Amino acid sequence: MRTVPWLLLLLCVSTATAGVMPITSFDRDTTATRSHVTRPDSAASTVWVGLQASPYVGGSKSMEQPTSWDANGMPWLGAVVTWPWTSPHEVWLAFGFERWQYKNSTELFPFNTVSLSVKQAMVRFGIDRLIGNDRAVSAAIGAGFGAGHTVGELDPLAGSDGAFCAEFLAHAVAYAPIGRHARLGAGISAGPNFLLGENGTPFVHWELLLRLDQAFTARPTP
Repeated sequence: MRTVPWLLLLLCVSTATAGVMPITSFDRDTTATRSHVTRPDSAASTVWVGLQASPYVGGSKSMEQPTSWDANGMPWLGAVVTWPWTSPHEVWLAFGFERWQYKNSTELFPFNTVSLSVKQAMVRFGIDRLIGNDRAVSAAIGAGFGAGHTVGELDPLAGSDGAFCAEFLAHAVAYAPIGRHARLGAGISAGPNFLLGENGTPFVHWELLLRLDQAFTARPTP
């Protein structure tokens, strides 16, 4: 009869052990799953790549001699890349070419018109603030800085002279979509241009601005 208590003891021990045995699961670890969930700030962003042009001068004058020169030419032709920054702002980088043509009748050449041709290769960088970005027609207002190299030629005098140049500009552009992945922009750009030399004469200009952009989606790295 002594075997009965031992059997009861073994039965109690086996029951208690069964209550604490681990449960095996083949489901994925929930913590690991959460670590792969896309964060709200890692959404895909849109980068705009396009062409920008100002085919003719709206107006230009020298800061030192406001009424002495008649300006024309092509104030800007180049490529521009725009990408989002902290909302509602975007940053842009542009590479382009400027050509200015100034004419003046002076007492030094009473029978001829003096012509000054200025050609500039420029790099521009700036920041815009977006307005109505969630609407069909949006706008951007911003400012930028440009730097480059200038070559000037004075006719009827022979020869040319080169110098570095810098410019500050502000612009306002309105955008309208063209299809699903393109947009057309039109606006006004204006600012002073400085020739960084002893004989450099700064001038102020304004012109119409045209843009045609193509959208590209930049996806975040997981």
